[in-house]
Amino acid sequence: MIPYVDIRLALVTGLAEQLGVIIVPMNDIGEVPEYPFVTYDFLEPSGERIGFPTVFVEGNELKHVETVIFSVSLQTYAADRAGSVELALRIRDWLMTEGHWQLKDAVGVVVTNIGSIDNRDIQLGDEWERRHGFEVDFRTTNIIIRPIESLEIVNLKGVESIG
Repeated sequence: MIPYVDIRLALVTGLAEQLGVIIVPMNDIGEVPEYPFVTYDFLEPSGERIGFPTVFVEGNELKHVETVIFSVSLQTYAADRAGSVELALRIRDWLMTEGHWQLKDAVGVVVTNIGSIDNRDIQLGDEWERRHGFEVDFRTTNIIIRPIESLEIVNLKGVESIG
């Protein structure tokens, strides 16, 4: 199984510590935090398989191991455009440096691509909400473990020779 909860926790905790702002799920129910803040959304939480899984027996378990990629959308919110851009750049820098190693060491996830930062401002009535965002591609290992039920004793009766 892809350790989704562990990956999400490592990403959100790391970003919050680095940026010092609130990190919330995109389209979450509840009150909107005060600016600045960041939202995230796992676009493909199940991951997209790369190649074929390796299947092997280890002890009394059958293991299916495959490499998968998944994407996360990150969006920054701030009172002004400069604040939103700066926050997005800080996230990008963290993912390229400390964040890359923290995620790799903590949950076995590596950053494979960081998309371009786009302006995602929207007008809400007479007010503008200043937002910038981008997508990040990650690679990890999906491991599926199943128990093996082996036969200990087999009684062969009634076997006839051929020919």
